[in-house]
Amino acid sequence: MTDTLTEEIVSRTAFDLTDARDELNLSEWPLFYLGQRIPSNTKTLRYENTVYDAARNRTHNRKLEIVGSDAYGLPTMRDADVLLALLLIGKQRNDFKSPTVTFSRAELVEILGWGDGGRSYERIDEALKKWMTITLFFKNSWWDREDSQWRTEGFHLIEHVSIADRSGSRSQHELPLSSCTFSEVFFASLHQGNIKKLNLTEWFSLTVPAAKQMYRFLDKRFHATSSLQFDLQTFACGHVGFSSEYQPSKLKEKLKPAIAELVAIGFIEDLAIDKRYTKVAHGQWQINFTRKRSNLLENLPLKGTKTERSNNRILIKELVDRGMTLVTARNLVEDPNIDHQLIRDKIELLDWMIASKDVESPARPGGWLRKAIEENYQAPKGFTTFEERKLQQQKLDLFREERELEKSETAKQEQKRLELDRARETNEWQQVQNYLATLSASERESTIDAAINNPENSFFRDFATKYRLSRDPRGNGEIMYQMALKKHILPKL
Repeated sequence: MTDTLTEEIVSRTAFDLTDARDELNLSEWPLFYLGQRIPSNTKTLRYENTVYDAARNRTHNRKLEIVGSDAYGLPTMRDADVLLALLLIGKQRNDFKSPTVTFSRAELVEILGWGDGGRSYERIDEALKKWMTITLFFKNSWWDREDSQWRTEGFHLIEHVSIADRSGSRSQHELPLSSCTFSEVFFASLHQGNIKKLNLTEWFSLTVPAAKQMYRFLDKRFHATSSLQFDLQTFACGHVGFSSEYQPSKLKEKLKPAIAELVAIGFIEDLAIDKRYTKVAHGQWQINFTRKRSNLLENLPLKGTKTERSNNRILIKELVDRGMTLVTARNLVEDPNIDHQLIRDKIELLDWMIASKDVESPARPGGWLRKAIEENYQAPKGFTTFEERKLQQQKLDLFREERELEKSETAKQEQKRLELDRARETNEWQQVQNYLATLSASERESTIDAAINNPENSFFRDFATKYRLSRDPRGNGEIMYQMALKKHILPKL
């Protein structure tokens, strides 16, 4: 029956983004590469962490390798978005009763909040190809819920993909459904209920890659407690995905924007630096998290569906954080005549004014923001959006990265040249020594005399003569001695 369904029918399905799912094994690990651009020579991500096994009363060491294909590479943040959107559809469409998830790319784009254009469809296709070709190797780290034991497993998350395209005469609404089929091991875990709830509304609101990784992992661990502590190195490298070569100070710097974003959405408490990090020993730190306690905003009665209420609550918090009263913020967000994008635009304008050195920021941000929304204030000259500033920063970062790569490549080439020069000089000196060894003692001494006293070697003479008599390796005498002999003897060979 599903073969006869079309994208038009499926796109009418209403999904609750606040009630998505994440597989419990995956939520323990970084799901994608954190950087903006994956280096061309990086095809494998390796992670390691430990977990306390209460049933066996011991610490269990776990490892994961994520191996990308030559054609499609490793997963990015957007690829993770697509995977979680597919898990949402699989859960809410058939409660993981089948390993095959049917979908239209139109509804995926809607869930993901991407623009309804060709590039979005291409990104979905790219993500599906990646997940079909990426291999995950879990070494003693895949928890089998049915057998209650750790397993070593290697598999793809998706084993089959069927993408409906626009070839032939079919219109967009006549397209059959696209589909993907989860692999046997992965689906078994989903079907057995080895899953947790995940609020995709909050997930999609995050823009810092590390914040998304932290959100999935902490959301799972907060299930049993509101206070968590981890070894900094294990947390940042084994669960979030930063390089294990980073020192604690660098890890703190890297985590800072991600922590700030999780605080901003009300997920974790904002802790002072001495509360966030606790020194355990020399070079060893502990990182601490506390889940945000329930507040008035969370209990605020709002209109709409569960997803709409969750989206509105996030937007209301944005307004309240900038000085607006809770009631005013709710009234603006729930006003049907005020577009939510307009509200976001004015929030961005206020943030820019506060950060800018060229314009005066409002004395009462909350009041100014209310009037800016109600009267649709226009942006002053010189205003740039967050995306524009982010793009400019990305270009600057890319430029700096390219310059560093150029410097590194130049240094490598110079090092290679020096090594070749040293090898050549060693070889030439060996030829001179081999030649001298063929001579009698008197012939050898005569040849060395001739080399040192050669008028062309006058610059070397004093140094070479002194070295010949003393054989003192200090100074430049040895080098001058060898140069004089090579200059005199090599042309004869």
